[in-house]
Amino acid sequence: MAKIKGFFGKIKNAIISGFKGFGNFIKNHKKGTAVVVVILLAAGFMVGTDYVRRTKEEQKLREKYEIYKIPAYENIDINGMVTPRESKQYANPENNSLSDISVENGQEVNDGDLLFTTKDNSVIEQINVLKSQLTSLNSQKSRLSKNNKDNINNEAIASINAQISSVEAQISALNSSAYVKNTAPFAGKVYINDQNSTDMNTSFISLVSNEFFMKGYVSEDDLEKVQVDQTVSIKVNSSDKKMTGRISYVSDRPTTTKTKEMKDNLSYYEVDISFEDQEGLVNGFHVDADLEIVSNEYKVPTTAVLKSGDSAYVMKDLDGILKKQEVTIVKTGKNVTKIVTNLEPGDRILKHPDKTMKEGDAIPSAGLVDKSPKIDPEELKIPDVNGQIEE
Repeated sequence: MAKIKGFFGKIKNAIISGFKGFGNFIKNHKKGTAVVVVILLAAGFMVGTDYVRRTKEEQKLREKYEIYKIPAYENIDINGMVTPRESKQYANPENNSLSDISVENGQEVNDGDLLFTTKDNSVIEQINVLKSQLTSLNSQKSRLSKNNKDNINNEAIASINAQISSVEAQISALNSSAYVKNTAPFAGKVYINDQNSTDMNTSFISLVSNEFFMKGYVSEDDLEKVQVDQTVSIKVNSSDKKMTGRISYVSDRPTTTKTKEMKDNLSYYEVDISFEDQEGLVNGFHVDADLEIVSNEYKVPTTAVLKSGDSAYVMKDLDGILKKQEVTIVKTGKNVTKIVTNLEPGDRILKHPDKTMKEGDAIPSAGLVDKSPKIDPEELKIPDVNGQIEE
């Protein structure tokens, strides 16, 4: 332990001695020290000035070759629900006119299968009256037949027989309308509701088809972009199942339906989407359809578009080499210009090109700086370079 203390003591004394020696040198060589300080300051100034100059040059280079990346195609998100292609509700029969139910709750039926039978009570009453008449006529005929000695009652019996035939014909005609057989107009599944409900507006049997479609809605902002036969990607929210669909109908009348996704200051229109595959679909499940709007129209920084006579172009970065890409200007704004071109999402163009740049020129590696906005593929709109929607 004593040795260790002695070792650190020597180091301490050496450091103190060194500082004392440097102090004595400064006292004895004041003029030389000042010269050294001046030289060091001058060297530092020169190095700093050169650094600032190089930094400015690099900044100008980066600005000159600043990159703007063409964003992804616009996506329209359509919210909706799995809905039966066909459905029919049968109102609760009045006045105990239900005669028989031929199906069970949840039963699968085919087109034409008997669902239930109802009776017309007023017709049944007429039939009962006629049956009473028929009974009376048969009694009369029986009595006359027993006492028909010497065939004296033949004429009366013939008259009764004619009346019996007339009554039987009336009963036969009424029987065809007394009982109504209700059959399924399409194949599907039957649901039997509360038969004891006193609400006459409530259906007691529901029939829904086994084929489903998606009923969704789009806002007035997106209506003109949605067309029949467009293909969409669909996700079932509850299971994350992915499937493909096709737009089969687009309404031109605003809906009165309101959902939490709908904004109060916009009108919404119904869009029907057919499923490519019916497997695993459940009536009422919520689904989202993603419609990609493929277009050759883009919004780019106004500074990126150069004009040459009657034509316009942008400078594209093709693996570090400049390529001139012709464009057609649709609308020029202060910050954003709308163009039509063969560019594709992910293509890189210069944000601040100048006319001294030529096709085939190499782009300095220090100049390749991507300043493109961060595009969320789920967004409904393509933002401009400032992240805003500008017409």
